[in-house]
Amino acid sequence: MDMGKKEEKDGKEGERPAGGVEMVKEYHMYMEMLSLLDQYEEDIYSVWCNGLEQVCLINLNQPLISRDNSSNLISLNFNPKLTEVLKDVKYIQSLGHIKIPAAAMTVFEKRDMFTKYVSSLQLLVQWYNKLKQTVLEVELPLIRVEQESIDVQLTRAESDLTWRDPDSWSFISTTKDLVHDLVCRVSRAKENCEAIQSIMTGWSEKAMFSRKDNKRGSLIQLDDRGDRITKKYSAMKTDGNSIHKLVQENMALFHADPASEAWQSYLEYVDEMVVEGLFSYIRHSLQFLVDNMESWPNQTPLFEAQLMLSSSGMVNLPSLEQDAGDGLYELIEGLVGDIFKTSVNINRVAAHLGIESYQDVMDEMLDLLGLRQEIMERVENVLVKAIHYQRKFDCYTHLWQDDRTEFLSQFLLYGSVLTSEEMEACGADAIRESPPTIDNFKEQIDYYEDLYADISKLEDFTVFNGWFRVDIKFFKVSLLNTVKKWSWLFKEHLLTYVTNSLDELQKFVRATVQGLGQPVAKGNHCGLVEVMRHLLAIRDRQAATDKMFEPFRETIILLEQYGVTIPDLVYSQLEEKQGKFREMFRVTTPFNYNAVCPYISLEKSEKAVRGMEKEVAELQESTNLFDVTIPDYRDIKLCRREITVLKELWDIVVRVQSSVENWTMTKWRQINVDQMDAELRRFAKDIRTLDKEARVWNVYSGLDLYVKNLLTSLRAMDFTVADSTTLEDLLALQLHLLEDEVCNIVDKAVKEMAIEKVQLQGIFQSKHVHHFLFQVTVHLSKLFDNISDLEFAKNEELDNPKLAVGMYSKEREYVPFQTGCYCSGPVEAWLSCLEESMKECVRGHLSEAVSVYEDKPREQWILDFPAQVALIGSQIWWSNDMELVFKRLEEGFETALKEYHKKQISQLNVLIGMLLGELSSGDRQKIMTLCTIDVHARDIVASLIAKKFLYSYEYLGNTPRLVITPLTDRCYITLTQSLHLSMSGAPAGPAGTGKTETTKDLGRAMGVMVYIFNCSEQMDYKSIGNIYKGLAQTGSWGCFDEFNRIAVDVLSVVAVQVKTIHNAIRSKKKRFLFLDQDIVLKPSVGIFITMNPGYAGRTELPENLKALFRKFITLYTLCKELLSKQDHYDWGLRAVKSVLVVAGALRRKDKSRPEDQVLMRALRDFNMPKIVTEDVTIFLGLLGDLFPGLEVERERDWEFEKAIRKTTTELRLQPEETFILKV
Repeated sequence: MDMGKKEEKDGKEGERPAGGVEMVKEYHMYMEMLSLLDQYEEDIYSVWCNGLEQVCLINLNQPLISRDNSSNLISLNFNPKLTEVLKDVKYIQSLGHIKIPAAAMTVFEKRDMFTKYVSSLQLLVQWYNKLKQTVLEVELPLIRVEQESIDVQLTRAESDLTWRDPDSWSFISTTKDLVHDLVCRVSRAKENCEAIQSIMTGWSEKAMFSRKDNKRGSLIQLDDRGDRITKKYSAMKTDGNSIHKLVQENMALFHADPASEAWQSYLEYVDEMVVEGLFSYIRHSLQFLVDNMESWPNQTPLFEAQLMLSSSGMVNLPSLEQDAGDGLYELIEGLVGDIFKTSVNINRVAAHLGIESYQDVMDEMLDLLGLRQEIMERVENVLVKAIHYQRKFDCYTHLWQDDRTEFLSQFLLYGSVLTSEEMEACGADAIRESPPTIDNFKEQIDYYEDLYADISKLEDFTVFNGWFRVDIKFFKVSLLNTVKKWSWLFKEHLLTYVTNSLDELQKFVRATVQGLGQPVAKGNHCGLVEVMRHLLAIRDRQAATDKMFEPFRETIILLEQYGVTIPDLVYSQLEEKQGKFREMFRVTTPFNYNAVCPYISLEKSEKAVRGMEKEVAELQESTNLFDVTIPDYRDIKLCRREITVLKELWDIVVRVQSSVENWTMTKWRQINVDQMDAELRRFAKDIRTLDKEARVWNVYSGLDLYVKNLLTSLRAMDFTVADSTTLEDLLALQLHLLEDEVCNIVDKAVKEMAIEKVQLQGIFQSKHVHHFLFQVTVHLSKLFDNISDLEFAKNEELDNPKLAVGMYSKEREYVPFQTGCYCSGPVEAWLSCLEESMKECVRGHLSEAVSVYEDKPREQWILDFPAQVALIGSQIWWSNDMELVFKRLEEGFETALKEYHKKQISQLNVLIGMLLGELSSGDRQKIMTLCTIDVHARDIVASLIAKKFLYSYEYLGNTPRLVITPLTDRCYITLTQSLHLSMSGAPAGPAGTGKTETTKDLGRAMGVMVYIFNCSEQMDYKSIGNIYKGLAQTGSWGCFDEFNRIAVDVLSVVAVQVKTIHNAIRSKKKRFLFLDQDIVLKPSVGIFITMNPGYAGRTELPENLKALFRKFITLYTLCKELLSKQDHYDWGLRAVKSVLVVAGALRRKDKSRPEDQVLMRALRDFNMPKIVTEDVTIFLGLLGDLFPGLEVERERDWEFEKAIRKTTTELRLQPEETFILKV
């Protein structure tokens, strides 16, 4: 027992605690347990020491390795008991109070040496066994000497060397290096063989020949046959060199003798690998031909021959004859030969076999020969069928073999063509001549016309056995041209005969008239004889001449049946005269609003038209004698129609001007404004009832603008006036030029008065319904996207007319309703009726516009319809045109897209020309918006998103649209895809980049009302839920700006609300439960949010425009950095937009001014008024640096400046020049 424990025990006995019996008992049990544990420890130690020395001696005297006689593999011979001893000693040593036997300590002290021995021997054993297990039979002779040497070394370790032998480490390290070297070289040689195998595997991945672009429906790619073969052969040579290089490397690795039998056997082994690789590649390439030359139902042609017509007859490319040298048989045979010749490019690895290349080996492969034979048999079979098919065209050989001139000569002599047998039987002199009749000509022409029709019906392609296609398109075209030549041979003869006969008759008549017109003096016998000669010639010729006209008539009728045009110089001269008359008519007729004495000009033009009509009528009578027709002369008819419409238009102009002149002389307080307004609206209605062609005339646009300005001025009726004020005084104020300001003032006054009005439903029953109805219409712009006012029917029989017959937009565009709307009864009832009338109106106009789009010029069509309708109708027809273009592309018209692109450019140029002319503000806005959409449509050439959305027919008025860039295009695609999936959209980007406007513009494109809500921290789930409820019931869109400003806890509830709406849409419900209420659901509802995380991108601009914009952006960037910080300064995107508007106005005023001058003036004149004095010098300096040497005069209004100076002086201020210019 350990002495320390014994002392501890004795001490504890001396310290027996005082206590009860139980504690004494527990103490004795504790002491007894310690005694038992000590005894158990001594027993275990005794057992461990027993025989320990013998175990160590026996196992340390064992050999290092042992060998399994059955597998001949070796293993490590280090007894596990020694390992246990080492572990036990290590743990016992940690206790510190147990004595370790000497034998065990001896082993433990050598533990590092044993660890080194074991780890090294384990590697040696692993490498050796791997070598024995993986070495190939063909590799064994090459390493036998080295392997036997290693085995001799290992014999010592199997018998003599033990773990105690001092020479063990020398043996282990030496033998380990030998084994490692051999194993590494053999492994490297195996890797080289795998590399060779990988090279050959790459050959079989792709056949030598393939279809064009690897498409299933394409023919075999032979255009680059030579290059393809050259590249393939070159690649094979490179691979062959790589293989030989790897083989030479293996010879060095094996330390082999090139002349040894073992090395030659190894070469034969690698050679067999190469043979197998070439076999696989050639079989794969041949199998491609076999598979694609099957007669399967859905097989697509692999080869094609073109049948053409040459001077010598029918020719096939390639030829269908087997011995032609350039035929299909030789072509495919050559392709097969090219595949086999691939093997020539690799030298034999086993050169000692006496064959330099592998082609002889491949040529003797029975499997490859079978595939080759099968391919050529299929070629022979298909050629028989193709030649048989071609023989059906032998019936047309006479068309290109017969001489047309000789044929016509015989036909003109005998009325038909004699056969060679008829010529030999009768002889040419014995056959009676029989000139052909018109029926004979018709018979011949009909024969060739029928032949033309039959040939046209021939199929362009015919496929044999599923893989060989014969293309006869070129032959068919040539044959049709030949038939046309035969047909024209007879038509031309008839036409020439008629023309020459008439020319000869005309010459005869001219000579006779000239001869008979010579005066014969008395006694001039020679002159009298000459006259008598002419008279006799007329008499002799009269019968023949009378008879010739009926055949001529028949001939002309026959030629016209076949579409032959009869030349007529008279018609062309008259057409030319008509065109000149049209030009003169446009110049002299009063189409301009400012024309002087228009009725006198109209009378002159009408008289000229009458003269032309009379001349046409006389010509008609003359042509009736010859039973021919004359052209329609549409220009003269058009002039007649324009004269009539122009007369009506000038009548209205005079009526309007006369009425206004009477009104201007009347005292203002004596004027019935309502009556004047009604009269002006009637004039406007009369103008719109005119022929729509008149809308492009200057007189129409001038009158329309004049009436609209008068209506605008009359809306200022609430202004304070004196008793002596007349309408002329009010019109002199030109209030229509300040329409927006006047409307804003009047609108504010009306709103103040509207605050006092309540109980509208009861008011509608009162006699003052007119006034209150006006108050309701003031708020229409809050209920609808762009209805600002209504047009009510004027009915004198009713005291309180409430029938709305049309609507006005904020831009004062008027659109008549399809059916009127009675604005009476409860407000919610007639407002719903008004909404339906609005949608029915837009839908009706749109339907009409789409249906008549092709019936008139596009520029006239645009002016005939409201802006929204013209815009949507144009987009519908663009989509239709694009579908037609794609269909034409599928049919083979490769230039269809380019032609349509030219058409779009032409349409844009017409619109641009209209913009540069005189237009009303509404028409200008309409055409500018259409240009914006047309520019985008022009840029779309490749892709359309086939997503169907119902148009909502919300009246939008004459509003502008955003410029559509690739970025907005992607936004539209993303948002529409989101709506298509019944989801929401969330455009992101910095403030001012157009997130909200893009969403609104998409809504306008679909005719949907879009409500904008500015989110804030104060919004809770109830307020947002109520908004969602309204959107769901109306089907409108809601855009929530800066959505991420809402509190997070509110957003979690909002997400559930949005999901409820989406789920209802996906389930196609008509009603659903929302916020504990059962409400109606319109599936067009859309919910969008915008946030400001980052910026998305921009579109590309033309280089010249980029240069101007670089200056633009550079100036604003420098201004932002260098100028002082002022609250009213704005150098952002909104300011850029304002400058562009100013530049556009300047450009329209002066179209000849260069663009850099226009931009420089816009930047200077727009920004100078807001620049403070201390920044003026810096700003002008920056502007001068960006536009060096450019000085543009400022546009000034001297009368306005004079008024400013006067007002400044009256206010006791100093009228400095800089201050005046700022104002």
